[in-house]
Amino acid sequence: MAQRLNMKKGRSLRTDFILALCLTTVIALAITLFFNYFFVYSKNMAALQKSSETKVAKAVETLKQPLWLYDVSFVNIYAEILATDSSLVHVSIYDERDRPLATITNQARAEPDRDITWRLERTIQLKNRQVGRLVMEFTNADIRTLTRKMMLSNTIIMLIILLSVLAITWMLMTRQILSPLKIMEKNFHRISAGDYSRRAPLEKNNELTRISEEFNTMVRQVQLREEKIRESEVKYRNLVESSSDIIFKTDIGGDLVFINSNFSQWTGFDPKEFIGKPFSILFSKESPSMDPTAFMQNPVPGNPTLWELALVKNQGGTIPIELSISVQLDLNNHPLGTTGIARDITERKTLESKLQQSQKMEAIGTFAGGIAHDFNNIIGGILGYAEMIEMFDARENDKLKSKIDHVLKGTHRARDLIEQILTFSRHSDQKKRPLNLGPLIKDGLKFLRASIPSTIKIKEGISGHPCAVWANETAIHQILMNLCSNAADAMKASGGTLTVALAEERPAKASMVADKDPGHGVTLTVSDTGEGIDAGIRERIFDPFFTTKGTGDGTGMGLSVVHGIVKELNGTITVNSDPGKGSSFKVTLPGLDHGIADEKESAPPAMVTTGKGKILFIDDEEELVSFSRELLEQTGYQVVGTTSSVHARHLFLKDPMAFDLVVTDQTMPNITGFDLAMEFLETCPDIPIVLCTGFSMPDLEKQALAAGIRAFAKKPLGARRLIDLVEQMM
Repeated sequence: MAQRLNMKKGRSLRTDFILALCLTTVIALAITLFFNYFFVYSKNMAALQKSSETKVAKAVETLKQPLWLYDVSFVNIYAEILATDSSLVHVSIYDERDRPLATITNQARAEPDRDITWRLERTIQLKNRQVGRLVMEFTNADIRTLTRKMMLSNTIIMLIILLSVLAITWMLMTRQILSPLKIMEKNFHRISAGDYSRRAPLEKNNELTRISEEFNTMVRQVQLREEKIRESEVKYRNLVESSSDIIFKTDIGGDLVFINSNFSQWTGFDPKEFIGKPFSILFSKESPSMDPTAFMQNPVPGNPTLWELALVKNQGGTIPIELSISVQLDLNNHPLGTTGIARDITERKTLESKLQQSQKMEAIGTFAGGIAHDFNNIIGGILGYAEMIEMFDARENDKLKSKIDHVLKGTHRARDLIEQILTFSRHSDQKKRPLNLGPLIKDGLKFLRASIPSTIKIKEGISGHPCAVWANETAIHQILMNLCSNAADAMKASGGTLTVALAEERPAKASMVADKDPGHGVTLTVSDTGEGIDAGIRERIFDPFFTTKGTGDGTGMGLSVVHGIVKELNGTITVNSDPGKGSSFKVTLPGLDHGIADEKESAPPAMVTTGKGKILFIDDEEELVSFSRELLEQTGYQVVGTTSSVHARHLFLKDPMAFDLVVTDQTMPNITGFDLAMEFLETCPDIPIVLCTGFSMPDLEKQALAAGIRAFAKKPLGARRLIDLVEQMM
C-alpha cells in the first residue's frame, strides 16, 4: 500500500515523457548548432586564408616594377587600394634597404579579444635582385559575423522543425502509448488487489497488445502458482505433523514461532505454552547452553549444527535426543531464524552403551594380556627354580620336598591363572574339558570360608545331579571367587547370608521339537542380603575399573573379568538387585550330557639324564636366562645365555658351528625371535631352533614350523619341560 501511495505522488509517465522530449530536443539542437557552427566557420576560415594568400601573391607581382623604379607615389596609392579590403588590418611596403615606403593600419577592423589575425610577409624580387618587402596582416572578423548570421537563421529553421516534430510525436504518443497504458494501469491495479478474473484487453495489435497478453498469461501462471503454494503448505504441514521427530522453528532471536504436535506426544506439554519463548527452555538444565545468535553470525546454508541434549518431560524425567539446527536465510542470504529437528536417540544410546562396554572389555583384555606376558616370565623363573630344587635338592629331604610341592602347586595355579588372563585377552585358548561343577564349587566354598568374616553365613544349594559343563577349573574358580568376594563385601558392615546355588535347567518337554533335546544349562547363582545396587550404577558394574569401594578397597576388575570369562564360555550373566534388598548374580553355562573325565594323577618327578652340547639361550628376562643356564649346565650342557637379540645374532654369526641348539623367546627388543631364527637358518640350515612364546599364536606356530624351526614351546617352560625339550632337540 505504501508503494502505491508513493507512485501516486510521483510524476506521471506523460510528464516524464514531456520533460524527456524537451530535454532531448534542447540537447539535439545544441549539438546540431555546435557542429553546424564548427563546420561553417572552419570552411569560411579556410576560404579566407586561401584568398589572403592569393592577394599577397598578386600584390607582390604588382609591386615588383614600381619598387625597381622606386616609384613611391604608386606604392602609396597601391597600399591605399589594398587597405580597402575589409579583411586587411595592416599593410606595410619596404624598399630593398628595408625602409618603409607605405604603412596603413585599420584599427577599427580589429577586435583583439575576439578576432583571429595572421600575418603574411613576402620578399619582392626582380631579376634575381631584392627590390623590397611586403607585410600584410589579415583578420577573420567578417567571417565570424557572417557565420553568426547564418547560424541564427539555421537555428530558427531547426526550432520550427523540432517543434513540429515534438507536436506530432506527442499526439502519436498519447494515442498509441499513453492511452493504452492508462487502460492497462487500471486493470493491473485490480489484478494486484487479488482479482485474478480481471484482464487487460487492448484492441490494437501492437507491442503493447502483446505485453498485455503476456501479462494476462503471467496472471494465470501466478494464479496457478498460488494454488500450488497452498497445496504445498498443506502437504508441508501434513508432513511436519506426521513426522516421528519434533520439528520447530525460531525467529532470529531464538524464540519459538512453531512446533509440531509430536512435542505434546513426547513430553505431555502444550506446544502453545512455549510459542514466543526461547527454545532452550525445552531442554534440561544439564544440557549445554545454546546461543542462536552465535551460529547466525556466520551461517552456512545446508550445514546444520548437531547437539545431543535431553528433552524435559511434563511428568519428570528426560528423553535423550539428537538436535539438528540449521539457519534459514532469505533471498539476500540474511538469517531469518532457525529450523530444529529433534530425534529420539534412546535406542541408539542403548546400543552405544553396549558398544562402549564391548570396547572397554576389549581394552582391558589387551591390558590384561600385556600384564600376563610379563607375569609369565616371573612365574617361569619361580617354577623353574622350584622344579630344580625338587629334581636335585629335595629327593632325600621329605620335609623340603613337601614344601616344594606347595610352591609348585602355587606356581601351577598361577600358571593356570595366567592362561585364564590370556584367554580373557584373546591371546590364548583355554584348555577346556568336561567338568562336574558340584565338587568344584564345594571345594571353592571351603577355601572361601576361611577368608569370609564369621558374621556372614554361607548357605549351599548344590544339586545332586552331575552339573557338567565344558570349561576349566581356573575359570570356574575365578567366577566363584569374584562373585562371592563381592557378595561378602556388600555384607561386611552388618553381616548376612551368602547363598550359593548350583542347578541344572532343562526345557519343558513340550518345547522339544521332533524328539530333539534343544539343550540345557547349568546355573550358578550367588546371592547376598547386603545393601543392593542402585539402578543408576547397575548398568556399569561390568565396566573395567568401575568400583563403588573406597581407595585401596578394590580395583573394579572382578566383575569385568567374570563377564569376560562367562562370555568366553558361551554363557550369560545377569543381575537382579534392589537397594536394601540384596543382590543376586546368575551365571548360566551350556550343559553337557556325556561323562566327566577322571582327574589325572600328577606325574612323578622325571629322572634327570646327562646330556652334552652347546646351547645358545636367548630371552629378555634375566632371571629366565640365569635359571636356564644353571639348569642345563647342571645336566651336562654348555649354555651361552643373553638377554639381547642383537648380541645373540653377533655370537651366532661369528661362529655358527659352535652351537648345537638355539632356544629363543619370540617377544624380544630390536629383533623378534622369529626374525632371528630366520637369519640363523639362512647361515646354518641344519641348526635346531626352539621358538618360545607366552601367547598361543597358531598362525605364528604354523609359519615357524613351515620355515624350518624345530619346535614351538609355550611359556612358562619349567625345569622338566625345558630338559625334555632340549633332549628331544639334541
